[in-house]
Amino acid sequence: MATMDEYIEHLLAKMTDHRTVVQNILDEPIPEATKKRRSGVKNRREPLPLVVASQNLTEPPPFVLLKKAGALKDYTAMVPIGHRFEDDALAFLNVMTPNTTAQIESELHQLGSLKVSLVLTAELKKAAPYDEYEILTRAYFWSTASPILKPGEIAQKLAEATNQIMGKLEKFTKEGSGWWLNRCEFLDLHFARYQPFRGRSYIKTPAYIPPRTVINVRNQDNHCFEWAILSAVYPVTQNPHRTTKYQDHLRELDFAGISFPVKATDITKFEHQNPGLSVNAFRWKAGLYPLYVSKQIGRAIDLLLLADEKDPEKTHYVWIKDLARMLYKNSKYEGRKHPCR
Repeated sequence: MATMDEYIEHLLAKMTDHRTVVQNILDEPIPEATKKRRSGVKNRREPLPLVVASQNLTEPPPFVLLKKAGALKDYTAMVPIGHRFEDDALAFLNVMTPNTTAQIESELHQLGSLKVSLVLTAELKKAAPYDEYEILTRAYFWSTASPILKPGEIAQKLAEATNQIMGKLEKFTKEGSGWWLNRCEFLDLHFARYQPFRGRSYIKTPAYIPPRTVINVRNQDNHCFEWAILSAVYPVTQNPHRTTKYQDHLRELDFAGISFPVKATDITKFEHQNPGLSVNAFRWKAGLYPLYVSKQIGRAIDLLLLADEKDPEKTHYVWIKDLARMLYKNSKYEGRKHPCR
């Protein structure tokens, strides 16, 4: 049986004027998203039933539910051929903003909080050597899944998603690749329920946490974040785990507009309302890793968000009294550590 190299040499031997063309195409690196190289793209997604031929070619196409699995939902908007923004990705994403915003708001109302990602499916074109034919390929440009907790965050998150998609598209079409956008084909919206970390009632300090590194207040409410902050701001030497040690300082901190149990995403708001405090939050998984790192200058307070082994949804904030000691077992260095958050 002839090898692939022998087969190619056999083809080249039969060709005269087009030998260079075939060699260049065969030697050319194929982009990661490229699967089809000849003119015409195979496996094109079939038009959706709700997209009709008479659809307005100036208005943004509607989103149609493509797949649903519990809280996971996928929507897609098909760009009709001849749409005036089909060959301008940025203009297309911008004109889709009202529809995208409305869809996110609808899902946000149902789920309370969610993660959203966008995927732009685009057809790219490239001239073949000697302009004998055009090479078409389909590529997918996506944004990272971003949490949205309230309608006021949608505009910023969509702007960030658009920048990510355009950045990837520009990278694909630059650097001498020869590819350029032929048309936008689809815009997909992916939704998933998002349950942000919250600190709830008391959890016993796990055995894997190094001793004498945390102060774990035994609260019986959902205010463990507040108790942990108070234990750091007003440290005591005897029975620091008792809530009675900090009762006199309740309501000294400003929690206006922040609900309990406190979400990690609300720490920034807490800092703005309590200037002078710089709060960092960590979790533990075979060692310490950051959950939230403060950008505010002030008294550094390090918190650890514990999770119940039997009920991972149940979490609890404690004050990290000695961060350097907690990090000691994660390094072979035996001297005193000075952590950089």
